[in-house]
Amino acid sequence: MKNIKYLFAAALFFIATGAFAQNNMEDVMYLKNGNVYRGSIIEQVPGVSYKVQIAGGSIFSVTVSEVEKITKEHPQPTQEVAAPRGEDDFHMMPSFMMHHRDTSRAPAYLRKRKPFSELEFRPGINNASIRIVHGYKFGRFGFVGIGIGLDAVSFSKRMSDGKNIFDNTDPNNGLYLPLYIHYSGEILRKRITPYYYLEAGYAAHPNNPFTENHGNKSYGGPIAAAGFGVKFYSKGKASLALNMNVNFRSNRFRTTYNTTDAFGNAYTYTHTGTTGKVFGALGLCVGF
Repeated sequence: MKNIKYLFAAALFFIATGAFAQNNMEDVMYLKNGNVYRGSIIEQVPGVSYKVQIAGGSIFSVTVSEVEKITKEHPQPTQEVAAPRGEDDFHMMPSFMMHHRDTSRAPAYLRKRKPFSELEFRPGINNASIRIVHGYKFGRFGFVGIGIGLDAVSFSKRMSDGKNIFDNTDPNNGLYLPLYIHYSGEILRKRITPYYYLEAGYAAHPNNPFTENHGNKSYGGPIAAAGFGVKFYSKGKASLALNMNVNFRSNRFRTTYNTTDAFGNAYTYTHTGTTGKVFGALGLCVGF
């Protein structure tokens, strides 16, 4: 009888120890994009979504399709109170405003949110551009950024018709410095996907000796562009894209002529105006 009491007490001890250990563990949710949530699952909609509360009290919603696995683990010695980059809930500070490194190991095309940068070369028959864009991806259809660049433009029909990029008789030709807003989206969430972009901004046309020697002055003007192409992602963060695009350019100018009339009297003629034209080009873009 005494042995039975000892066995019963030992069983109670092991049950209590197991229950305490179980209560001392936390839910750990591993996402397919590489992020990890540690805390407690406070709500579950079967086959639809979870809500997990991490240390510090922040609550995040996760769809079932985003989850790789869920386990029970002992709490780590140090807890990250801030949410993993790229998964901030709507009530948290946007992740592009947070000053920590992007450490996600998921392929770029699978990540819903991330910073991005692009370098693009756009050659055309009578224009050529180098563009740099830096911004943030808010979703597959929400790449938003700020772009700068350097454009070489000839407003004549062909560079071979006597008015090339540096023709000093045409105040519209020359180099432009664009600053613009870039918006783009991807059609598919795959490594190879069609994509599109829209741009709008202003391009300055700085004066140079070619125009100044002939009394011309240019100011630049509004610009816009639209493109469509195909994007190829690597297994990591890089991408390569090919596209066809159209670019609207404008330029406000003032031209001054010195001439004489039939009687030999000299006078100066000044003409002001605005020129606008649509240019076509191809695009080769490398993204990160």
